[in-house]
Amino acid sequence: MSTGRSSVPTSFRWCMMGSIQLTRVWGLVVADDDLGITYDEPPVVEVVAATSFTRLPDVALPLFGSLWESAWSEEFPKVEQQPPYVAPAERFGQEMLSPRLSLQLSGNFPSPRYWFLSSEGSELLQLQQDWFACNWRKVEPGGRYDRWPSRRAAFDHWYRSLDGYLTEKGIGPLRPTQCEVTYINHVYPNSEWKDHSELSRIIHLAGAAPAEMPAPIEQGSLNYQCLLKDENGLSYGRLHIAAQPAFARDGSTPIYVIELTARGGPPTSDVDGVLAFLNKGREVIVRAFETVMTPSMQREWGRHGS
Repeated sequence: MSTGRSSVPTSFRWCMMGSIQLTRVWGLVVADDDLGITYDEPPVVEVVAATSFTRLPDVALPLFGSLWESAWSEEFPKVEQQPPYVAPAERFGQEMLSPRLSLQLSGNFPSPRYWFLSSEGSELLQLQQDWFACNWRKVEPGGRYDRWPSRRAAFDHWYRSLDGYLTEKGIGPLRPTQCEVTYINHVYPNSEWKDHSELSRIIHLAGAAPAEMPAPIEQGSLNYQCLLKDENGLSYGRLHIAAQPAFARDGSTPIYVIELTARGGPPTSDVDGVLAFLNKGREVIVRAFETVMTPSMQREWGRHGS
């Protein structure tokens, strides 16, 4: 785990066109409390730290199974197969204007994405030929998020385990191409809001409906893309903010699912570069959450710090 200065550019900006702009100077790679913002009861239900990498050859697939048997099965005794995940690629400038076409001619079925789960299901590793993720999930009502330093350490440990094993078998090291951090939050009704028509009471970006509306608002949703730029104004990633109406497991309690994802290229194509981006992505997510969520909702979650 990196504990010194990050190789990410020292000046960092995230912005939303026509909405918010925040510039911050980065220093040391910091622990969770160093950001000065904590919540007694954060609404987070899932955290994902992930990286895409240059696609591995098909001979890697049986090695995934042998790695699990030899090094992962004690911590992750459950295995499931899922459809492959296609990570969205962040493109910038002229690259955004040109269509990206992909044609694969193959008689083989798409290779699966493997889920390796802890006994209770709260810890999850995801692995396929071009993508790896380390998840924490709130699977029980009393489950508590164990904070970013432990998430970063878990990703670091299991990614190095994968990279080292594949290198030992002659098909590594991994070559990371893109990283992502995602926080998924379930926001339940409280003294501030009661139904899906009141998204503006949860998040500033929604805005209140004008009084002249000819019909009452039933529900709302939003999606924002925010550019991540270095000190030279060059884009190297995006922050995505989304809010969608949903219902709790009882089928009747309205909730809002608020998802924040920071995604972009690592400064170097190794584990230190991946960790550097994950740290910075997580920090910009925390700062964005602090900025866009209403103060009254943050008080409900027991916010501390500034």
